[in-house]
Amino acid sequence: MLLTRKMLVVCATLILTSLLVVNASVVKYALAESSETWQRDVFHTACLEVLARAPKYVNAGENFNLTLIFYADENLSDIKFSLELITFINDTEFSLQKVSRNIDKLIEKNKQFFVFNISIPPNASRTIEGKMNCTWNIETGTPHPEAYASGFVVAVITDPWREIVEQLEKELNATKAERDYWRGEYESLNATYTEELGKLQGEVGTTRQLAVIFGITTVFFVITTFYLFKRRPSEVW
Repeated sequence: MLLTRKMLVVCATLILTSLLVVNASVVKYALAESSETWQRDVFHTACLEVLARAPKYVNAGENFNLTLIFYADENLSDIKFSLELITFINDTEFSLQKVSRNIDKLIEKNKQFFVFNISIPPNASRTIEGKMNCTWNIETGTPHPEAYASGFVVAVITDPWREIVEQLEKELNATKAERDYWRGEYESLNATYTEELGKLQGEVGTTRQLAVIFGITTVFFVITTFYLFKRRPSEVW
């Protein structure tokens, strides 16, 4: 039993060490992954397309840049937009930043870039999201105003350490379950061994008893035979 406990301790230590090494790589990967950028449509109409470019994954407590790209498919003027960036703290919506910008003119097939630096609170979670309202005038033909409102995901907030702890807890629970399984197997095997050993000891005891009885009986017959032989009357010649 003592040897089994030592083996369990050694196995658990090796498993935890391996998990720490692997998860250190996970942290490094997650931090590297946070620098990757992605680009998605904020909205796309027949005359104006707005794209958002930002890191796909960001970490709470850090800063990152959001780039908005305005691309005109027609000659546009008096483009006005307002943008609100939000996140979640304790699962409650929290406003990060509100901005408004104007573009006097945007010629067909041209682009206009806007870059915003965003600070993420240390206790933020889930995502960074944007809400945009935009209006503009089309100069081609009869000028007329247009408007568009859109909501979009800017980035996903990651918490690699929390994820590692949760993963370690899952793996530790799995290890405990496996340990309990093998402990049950050991106890079952030990009980079977004890039972079989008892049977063998009982059989050996019975054999010993029979051997003793047989020995005593043999000695008794030998002594009785010798005694009767001694008491046999002598022959008269």
